[in-house]
Amino acid sequence: MIPLSGGPISGEQAGFSICVFPHLTEFLVIDARPNKQDGPDLYVLTTDQVLDELFYSNIEDEFRSLLRQPDQPLSYLINVPQQLEAILRHRALNSIVSAVSGESPTNLPEQVAVLICAGEILNVPAKQVSEIFEQLTGKEANGEIVEEWVYEFERLQKLERLRVKDEMEDQRIEAVTQKDGEFYTLWENPSQKK
Repeated sequence: MIPLSGGPISGEQAGFSICVFPHLTEFLVIDARPNKQDGPDLYVLTTDQVLDELFYSNIEDEFRSLLRQPDQPLSYLINVPQQLEAILRHRALNSIVSAVSGESPTNLPEQVAVLICAGEILNVPAKQVSEIFEQLTGKEANGEIVEEWVYEFERLQKLERLRVKDEMEDQRIEAVTQKDGEFYTLWENPSQKK
């Protein structure tokens, strides 16, 4: 789990967890904020639901004002990428919370965990997925809800594995296919270098 702030998660339970599948437009959000009366909920969202026109307009406006700082020295530009990243994270979280709650949030969750579903986690069995969800919610979700979450996770896990497999196959084909008369150099004799 990677917290949205970039630092390690403390002993506190994350109130909001986002499971991102790098090759998919769908992602999972677990809302386990303490003020939820019905307990934790899972949401399956798509990027279209959260990255709407308002999101892009707000980002563009903030980036424009961030970039146009006439009274700043040239070195100011060095920090622009980090400031833009912070804006993107804040706006994306705001948009996700808005999609989950159905209204513009008044305050954002203090702890946000981001689980990047890539690599070995794509082969994790259902029992371990269930344990991950229980950990993300502080074991406050009932068994039926966790089963539903595991089903959705496994569905997206399978789709992600297929996309990764297709991407690797495309890369293999591309590596041995002639392009404009050029071939990849797989091995070069170091003694022949000038």
